[in-house]
Amino acid sequence: MTLFQKNNQKVNPKLVSLDLPTVHSIRKNVLYKNFSSTLVKYFEDDLKETVHYGLSINDEIISILTLIKQSFEYARKANSIQLRGMATLNSYQRKGFGSILLGKVIDKLKKEDIYEFLWCKSRFSVIKFYQNNNFTPIGDNFKIETIGLHQTLYYRLKHDQGL
Repeated sequence: MTLFQKNNQKVNPKLVSLDLPTVHSIRKNVLYKNFSSTLVKYFEDDLKETVHYGLSINDEIISILTLIKQSFEYARKANSIQLRGMATLNSYQRKGFGSILLGKVIDKLKKEDIYEFLWCKSRFSVIKFYQNNNFTPIGDNFKIETIGLHQTLYYRLKHDQGL
């Protein structure tokens, strides 16, 4: 259990499932502030297999991510899940909350023992965040129109699979 101080009170960040309006609001405010509002809605958001998680402190959602059952191009036969739309509210950034959320989700995925890889397409500006959380870059960088340079990274959830 990780505790943090906020206004002289100890707080325990909790992993929670989220509804789409909350996810879309935080995506817009953090990831797509200067972009078209249409970008906040992903095609996969409403799919049965897609899940949305957040990190909550005192009932305030401060960090989010979406998990989409999606094959991983570098291990097509492996059961994989894609991380998309990870965002932390500006006032909570660079304080470890994104890593806490990611760690809680990785622990949950490992316990479920379904997927072999968790992977993402990271904006170039935050590749170090994923590397600091044990993700490995793979392949060449690429450009996503209007958003910029990206890099594919993966986290091995099961260590019996080759890559």
